[in-house]
Amino acid sequence: MFLLVSASALAQTTLPLSMTTLQNGAATIREGKTGSSRTLVTTYTVSQLRSLRLSKNAALPTIVETTDFGGGRWRYDPADTSTPDNTGTCIVTANGGRFKRQYFRSIDVGWFISPGATDHRSALQAAFKVAKTEKALVYDTGMMTYNIKGPIVVNGDGIAGIALNGTISCQGAGYTALTFTGPLRMRTFRIDLEGNNNALNGIDIQFALITEFDNIRVHACNGFGLRIGRTYDSIYKNISVELCGNATNYAFSVVNGGDTSNMSHFLRLQVEQSREKAIYVAPETLGCVFHNIHSERQRVSRAGTDTWFLGGSTVTYANVRLQANTEGVFSSANAIARFYGTHLTVNDLRIENNCPLVLENWAEGLAQVVVNHINASGNVSRAGKGEVLIDKGYITTLLGATNRFYLRDVTINSVVVGSAPNENFPLTLTRCWVKNLSSAGELSYLKATDSQIDAGDFPKGACWLINSKFSFGTETAGYRRIYANNSTLVGNLTTDAGYVELSNNSSVVGNLTCGFARAIIFDASSYVTGVVKNYGPPESSTYSGGFSVGRRTFNPAPTATGVQYWVCTVPGVKGQPGTWTPISN
Repeated sequence: MFLLVSASALAQTTLPLSMTTLQNGAATIREGKTGSSRTLVTTYTVSQLRSLRLSKNAALPTIVETTDFGGGRWRYDPADTSTPDNTGTCIVTANGGRFKRQYFRSIDVGWFISPGATDHRSALQAAFKVAKTEKALVYDTGMMTYNIKGPIVVNGDGIAGIALNGTISCQGAGYTALTFTGPLRMRTFRIDLEGNNNALNGIDIQFALITEFDNIRVHACNGFGLRIGRTYDSIYKNISVELCGNATNYAFSVVNGGDTSNMSHFLRLQVEQSREKAIYVAPETLGCVFHNIHSERQRVSRAGTDTWFLGGSTVTYANVRLQANTEGVFSSANAIARFYGTHLTVNDLRIENNCPLVLENWAEGLAQVVVNHINASGNVSRAGKGEVLIDKGYITTLLGATNRFYLRDVTINSVVVGSAPNENFPLTLTRCWVKNLSSAGELSYLKATDSQIDAGDFPKGACWLINSKFSFGTETAGYRRIYANNSTLVGNLTTDAGYVELSNNSSVVGNLTCGFARAIIFDASSYVTGVVKNYGPPESSTYSGGFSVGRRTFNPAPTATGVQYWVCTVPGVKGQPGTWTPISN
């Protein structure tokens, strides 16, 4: 049970009170659990409590309660003479006494907010400061909107966590709303920030260590939305960044904050409707995993900039969907997606609205950039010094350099074979279906195994076909070398100095016309289905590398009494064919 006592009656009681100004207060006397004792609870507003003058020698009530600023219980601390009044956890009376709020490692932002306040920046700063000192959690009890008109900088080292249900709404421009310094070691982190389309930055997390980020949402900042400087051994469960970024700032980024970010896991990353720049992950990022990247309707009007730059070493990106806006001044052709790194893996990549994709491996050696299952509607190319592998999927257009580029089980609408340093680095296709193929330079090389090419021209440098089919229509000697092993060439082939070698049941399904300086080698199992004109032994070794003694070339259109094959009896070097002796039945 409890008894309400008026302020005037309380002033006349014989209880050992030290309050000399009680005219505006009220008191409650509560029974103990056994009914044998009573506790005096005096209730005040914060303003009333602050105006009290305390007698230093008299005993004080055990508990004091406030009715505003979120309410709460307080105890008088006669030993404290220095803690400043912050409204939320310490109140200093008129003559210097201090009341301390009774709580356990959880700080409510509402404790620091004055009724009618229009700028809640100081309240948030005060809550974060106390949480750091007390190693406590910062939380709120409602869905309040916290208006701020300037930057908040928080040394997060020591804060147990942040769990805000309300939204921080930014007014004005020219600042970063929330900056977290010091290593964060939080068991929870939940913040919703609204930029209101102002020219400002959102949240800057400079250093996170073993932190569990539950939910971060940043909306409408004309600057960066969320920037992470360094992150170690942390988990990001849900990140949403919308309508952020500009020509110089990515909407979301993991940057080089003086060291690598490593061993962290991003479970869901949504970055939508960014202005010019969407996502940046620094090349120094190490050993991190990014799951479920959803980034669509990017607003890109400027050319020459990577809209998405996803880098790192021993980093995995999984379930990635990238898309750009194509309305009005926005162009998807300007929205470049670049994966940059080494030992970098991308699983289930979808590129929509014809956005270009660049796969770049900066390291030479065996380390690869690997894409497992791709669906790319735009141009796909590779760059860098190292190997790039695409395994399974569909590509609209594949172009660029051939150097260390490997594709396996991929359907490609159009391939433009680019240049490579030499023939040791051909574009390599395995179990691929190419609907059309062309070349971009004289030093273009292709190796196709168990593959089918429906139309196009042979690469100008060299083409190796193994268990494959190449339909070329009519080829007029625009190539240097063709090697076919158990493969089929469909079309009418005309040769001159270019070298052609067919072996292991290979065939030309069409006509074969041998021009000047011919250099053709057929083995005994290979053949031509159509008309053969001007066939004979090699007349040049310009592109074959020479012929050794004993080398044979069989007549693809032999007669009963004619030449069956020719054998090299004097080697051919430096462009010379050597001497070939005909062998008849």
